[in-house]
Amino acid sequence: MPSCSMWKIPYFGSTQHLISNGMFVRISVVVFLISFIVVYIIYTQTYQELISRASKISDGSQYNVNGDSYLVFSPKCKIPNVKPFNKDTDGFNIFSFYQKCTIYPLLSFLTIEKNQAILHINRSAAPFYSPYYISCCYSYIKRSFDVIDPDNKIELTPCITFYSSVQCSQDTILVKCVVAKTNTTVYKNIHAPITIKESVVSKLSKNERVSVLCIGIDSVSRLHFTRALPLTYAHLRKNDWIEFRGYNKIGDNTFPNLMAILTGMNETKAYETCNPKKLGYLDNCKMIWYDYRSSDFVTAYGEDEAKISTFNFLKKGFRRPPTDYYFRPYLMGAEKWLNVTKIDGMNYCTGPESAGERVFDLIKAFAKTFATYLYFGFFWMNSFSHNYLGAVSRMDYKLQELLRYLQENYLLDNTIVFFYSDHGIRFGDFRYTTTGWLEERLPFLFVHLPRNFQEKYPASVANLKLNSNKLTTPYDFYMTLQDILLMSKTNYTVKPSSGCPACRSFFTPISEDRSCEEAGITQHWCTCRGYKKYPENHTSVQLAIQYVLRQIHETIRSYKHESKKCAKFKLYRVMSSSISENYFDNNTYLLLMIKLIPQTRTALTPSSVFEATVSVEKNRTYIFRLHGTVSRLDYYESHSKCVNDSNLKKYCYCR
Repeated sequence: MPSCSMWKIPYFGSTQHLISNGMFVRISVVVFLISFIVVYIIYTQTYQELISRASKISDGSQYNVNGDSYLVFSPKCKIPNVKPFNKDTDGFNIFSFYQKCTIYPLLSFLTIEKNQAILHINRSAAPFYSPYYISCCYSYIKRSFDVIDPDNKIELTPCITFYSSVQCSQDTILVKCVVAKTNTTVYKNIHAPITIKESVVSKLSKNERVSVLCIGIDSVSRLHFTRALPLTYAHLRKNDWIEFRGYNKIGDNTFPNLMAILTGMNETKAYETCNPKKLGYLDNCKMIWYDYRSSDFVTAYGEDEAKISTFNFLKKGFRRPPTDYYFRPYLMGAEKWLNVTKIDGMNYCTGPESAGERVFDLIKAFAKTFATYLYFGFFWMNSFSHNYLGAVSRMDYKLQELLRYLQENYLLDNTIVFFYSDHGIRFGDFRYTTTGWLEERLPFLFVHLPRNFQEKYPASVANLKLNSNKLTTPYDFYMTLQDILLMSKTNYTVKPSSGCPACRSFFTPISEDRSCEEAGITQHWCTCRGYKKYPENHTSVQLAIQYVLRQIHETIRSYKHESKKCAKFKLYRVMSSSISENYFDNNTYLLLMIKLIPQTRTALTPSSVFEATVSVEKNRTYIFRLHGTVSRLDYYESHSKCVNDSNLKKYCYCR
């Protein structure tokens, strides 16, 4: 099928001319290829120049007062300022070229006229797909009413034939086109028109309050952002986005870090209160988007890579749509009913469009539709960043284009934007390096503040800029989202973060003398305390490793029946051992990275890599205590398929 062929080319924004003559098609292809080669050379040179600039950036923002040696420098927190390119990055492929999912113009498109969505067939593009007549039909994709698993099931209505255009009454549409002569499918795509629903009309009052747009990309550290996204980074710096240099994650993966932003809870509390493994519990969870919705903001949530999305990977998701505009059926449908091309193990192409660009388009359309009204948009992307260090760079131009579109169309004039990640890359060889350890814990966060907001709240803006050089967390992010509601004069009552009662809004003064403990960060995720190499044959290290091994086995055993499917581990080798630098207290911590193999297998068996932070006390004997969880650093998916629990998968090596 033509729309699913994939060409490995950088994107230059060139227009595909619509043609109908076969010979002209061939000539155009030749001209295109010649043009591509010329532009490719220019593009590559320009891109390499930007990369070179990125490697020379001192990482000091215009608000930096700490010098070049540290990102954060205070009595209780010293976060080193590592350069984007250093000995740890040597040998790793940091960059990937953009890949288009089709070279043909799309055969279907949407327009919005008087708040009515109209689906069109681009008949002039038909010769790209077949020399014969093409017949098209459309279906609606609907969320299932299944009582057991409604958030993970969708349904498709019968396909209705149309010729050139048709008004659409639903918000997710699948279009299918076949060659009439042979009934061969030549094109399929899914569209998600955004119109003003009757259910939100009552909220649409113009006022001076600001909207909130949260744009997230999975697994991108602040340092890797500057390294792999030079075009986007240059755009942010040029347009005075505020970069948070000490933004530190609070949990292992996406779920705890986003739940901290949305609820202020740590992972333990989130599972107790909002257990995502039980249907309906997330619906009753006090997420911030419910507060925005009840304060007359139009709300939206969209996340690609539906199978591993934050609230659905080995979880039940939501019984009811959690926001006014909920794009899960659209993105699920694209993965289910369109031809998918995987890159780096992720669903990169969903039909003729990439999954990430589908989310970009949702952001554009939602922001444009509600540009003059209040909204809270929460969008998250996994498909081009999750699995591989170099993957995110292929979307550099497209990310810059998205931000430029929002700016040039005045969609940021009354909107606060949080552009951020949950953590850095968590798996693989790069993660075994010292820089990889630091990057996993320090995701990127940039904030855009509209000019009228800055003029109205100069003291709050000054606080945020000062706080951008301090240790901050997702709990502070949660308090900030509440603070915006408070500023909106909605009679909102701010609730403290249960995960960090002392955490503060970015708009209020945050203590410069702040420790990880005071910021709600366990020692395992803390970047404030440096580590130095420590002999792996030291008695304390050897005993601590045995302690960690026991902790892993105890965790596995706690899962009772499923634990029988998992092998017991033995030590294969110590990859690294480090001891904390104690500059503000007398606590001693060991940071251990160990390679384990199942007891019943040989050294040729693929190993498992774990990392743990252990406190050490010595009286007559050594006393150890595990801080946080034990991290799994290798790609373990293929070794843990025998169990279903997402936490157990991190520790299980199937027998």
